[in-house]
Amino acid sequence: MVDSIKRDMNNKVIASITILICSFLIGCTDKAINLSSDDLTLVNREITLAEDKTENTLILNAKQGDGMAVLKKVNFNIGTIDLEL
Repeated sequence: MVDSIKRDMNNKVIASITILICSFLIGCTDKAINLSSDDLTLVNREITLAEDKTENTLILNAKQGDGMAVLKKVNFNIGTIDLEL
């Protein structure tokens, strides 16, 4: 009887750990951010096209003064954004 209870408890612990690991791994997937003009707010800059037409690449033109592109509709808490200057 005690062995049966221990076995049942071990199975529940293993199942719980498996579910936690799977949930963690699903949350760690790479997600591409859409860089269409509808999802950006540009400040003192214009978007120029990449010569090699690389997908999901944003090139801002050079102008006098500070400028930036603000991503809309992006909920970003933990992770990495690759940026090349």
